[in-house]
Amino acid sequence: RISSLEEELHSTRSNLTVELRRVEAEASDMKQEMGQVTSQLKKANTNIAEMEDKVSTLAILLNVTVSDVKRAEEDIANTTGRVSEMSGKLDTMSGAMTSLQHELNTTRSRVGSL
Repeated sequence: RISSLEEELHSTRSNLTVELRRVEAEASDMKQEMGQVTSQLKKANTNIAEMEDKVSTLAILLNVTVSDVKRAEEDIANTTGRVSEMSGKLDTMSGAMTSLQHELNTTRSRVGSL
């Protein structure tokens, strides 16, 4: 009976040793996989940081572009106002020239009749 128990104990110990080695091998594989996952996560974080930098740069450029467009719109509005003002002055000058031409013709007529 004792030898039967010893055999059972030996068998159990042997089974436990085999199971322990299997679990250790699985743990080693998992540790290796975790190392790979960690490496991939670091690469992903680096890529994300690079993308964030690019997005930030694009946002700055877009903001500058928007500011430039607004400034150009203001310049166009100011220029349009000035052109309109000059057009009014030209109309006034044209009217004055017509009036002067009329006076000149009148004066020539008078001088001619003298």
